[in-house]
Parts: sequence; C-alpha cells; structure tokens
Amino acid sequence: MILGLLLDALIAVVCVFLVVVLIIVFVPYYYRVSYKYKNMQQKIIIEFNIGKAFGFYLYQEGIIGAPIIKNIQIFGHVFKLNESKNKNIDKDNDTAEEASKEKAAKAKKQSKDISVTEYIDLMNKQLMESFIQVIADIIKILAPKTFWFYTKVGFYEPHYTSIAYGIGSVIKGLVKSYNIDIIPIWDDEYLEVDTELSGRFVLAIIIYRLIKFLLSKPTRTLWKQWRKLKKQHSFA
Repeated sequence: MILGLLLDALIAVVCVFLVVVLIIVFVPYYYRVSYKYKNMQQKIIIEFNIGKAFGFYLYQEGIIGAPIIKNIQIFGHVFKLNESKNKNIDKDNDTAEEASKEKAAKAKKQSKDISVTEYIDLMNKQLMESFIQVIADIIKILAPKTFWFYTKVGFYEPHYTSIAYGIGSVIKGLVKSYNIDIIPIWDDEYLEVDTELSGRFVLAIIIYRLIKFLLSKPTRTLWKQWRKLKKQHSFA
C-alpha cells in the first residue's frame, strides 16, 4: 500500500512537472518597454508576462535616480518586491599553495585542449551560413511587433542638430514598419523623448529552430570532426 502511494505521488509530481514545462515552452511571452523624458523628468515602464497569468512589472517616475518599483503579478494578484540591502561580504579563502596547484592543473589541461586555430579549422562556409541564419531567425522572432519613437532634439550648435536629424531620417527610411518621428529644434538646447516597443514570442519556436540547427548536416559534421580531434589530443 505504501509503495502504491509513493508511486501515485511520483506520477503526480511528474505530471505537474510536465504541465509546467509545457506552459513554459508553449505559452506566449509578452513584453513592453516604455520610456519618456522631458525637463529632467523621466518615466520608465518595463513589463514581461508569461501568458496572462504571470508577469513582472518595473516602474520608475521622477528625476533620474528615483526609486524603482518592482511588482510580480500572479493570476491578477500583485506582490511588491522590496529592495534588499547590500551586504559587503569579504571572502578570501585562496592560499598561495592552492593557487599554484590550480595554475599547474590548468596548464596541464590546456596542453591537452584543442587550440583556437584548430577550432577555426573545423569551421566551414556552410556551417557559418547556417549559424548566421539561425541567429537572424531568433532575432526576427524576438523583435518587437510594434515600435514608435518620438523626439524633439536641439543642440547648442545647430550643425549637431542637423547631424542628429540626418541620422534619424536615414534610420526612419530603413525601418519603415516602425513609426519614427524626429523634430529638430534649431534655436535652443532641448531634449524630449517618448518611445515604446512591445512584442510577443513563443519559446517553443526558438527551441525548434535551435534543435534544427544542432541536427543539421554541417553541425553533425562539426561534432564528428571535433570528437575525432579530441581523441587525438587525449592520446597525445
């Protein structure tokens, strides 16, 4: 009977673990970042949510350096996170003898390790193209779905203002899917910023893309060459 209860408890724990993993992997993640600045006053909002149930919220308003409010939201209930005091803990347990032994062991290990040149030799064009592609795919997945940027900017030298306006116009032309508005102030030194970005992603898509890369032919070839080179160094 006791064995049966333990087995039931183990099955329950495994089921709960699987449910948590499925939630983490397949539930969409949402994020939002907002920033405003005007007349030495700023407002920062950072939100990160897992589905609609769990979320982290960071908020700051006032002069630069004002207190930051941190909250966690769980099923609609908000819990405030208190600031913890910094404690200076001085730890120095390394003796000269231990340091010398560690240095000798490290030198011995490095003599058997694969050199940087050998690692570079393992790379090939197809592998690098595949790696760059997976990085680009992940950036595309994580990229904000909405983004807008509004600013009024003016420098004490008008040509600095024109340079900033020119750079902003080029960026605006490159990222036409986002709303970017830059207003130059030619006769005064001034700065006002109002920007916000938000997006969503699913962790399962990123994991799938990484697994696809790790199981691709160029990566499998790299693993085979690496294991072969590792064996040669271990017998050296």
